[in-house]
Amino acid sequence: MSKYPIIIFEGIEASGKTTNFKIAANYLKKRRKSFIKLREPGGSIFSEKIRKLILNKKLNLNNKTDLSHSEFFYLFYFYRFLIKV
Repeated sequence: MSKYPIIIFEGIEASGKTTNFKIAANYLKKRRKSFIKLREPGGSIFSEKIRKLILNKKLNLNNKTDLSHSEFFYLFYFYRFLIKV
């Protein structure tokens, strides 16, 4: 078993991932345990900008009419490349 466990919250939109993360984070903070929050896309300064771009309701990118499936894929792929560099 890893010395540093990984906790993952997965689910569809509005399923409570953020709420559950906040509960877990508060639990860990009260016990003075350190942790790193990563999200997809996100986790670095530039990947957070990609996340904001994708989730920007004014740009309406979530319905995938403005981006082709391959363009949407490459945004996520680029994010994943950034966190491995």
